[in-house]
Amino acid sequence: FPEEAAMRRVNECKTGRVYLLEFKTSDQKLFFWMQESKEDKDQEYADKINQYINSPPQAGEAGGIPGGLE
Repeated sequence: FPEEAAMRRVNECKTGRVYLLEFKTSDQKLFFWMQESKEDKDQEYADKINQYINSPPQAGEAGGIPGGLE
C-alpha cells in the first residue's frame, strides 16, 4: 500500500516512546511503543518502516525485507 500510510513519533506522549501508523485513505490509526531499551535507533526504525511502506520489497526478493528490522 505505497503512499497510503506514514509512521511518526507521537511527541505529545511524554511517558514513553510512542509511534503512530496513520493511514491517509481512512481514519485508521495504529499506535506502537518502542520495546528496545535504547532509543538511539528509534528514528532509523521509523524511517525504514516508512521506506518499506512506500517502496515494498518485490515478491521473491531474497531475504524478505532488505536490511531487516531487528
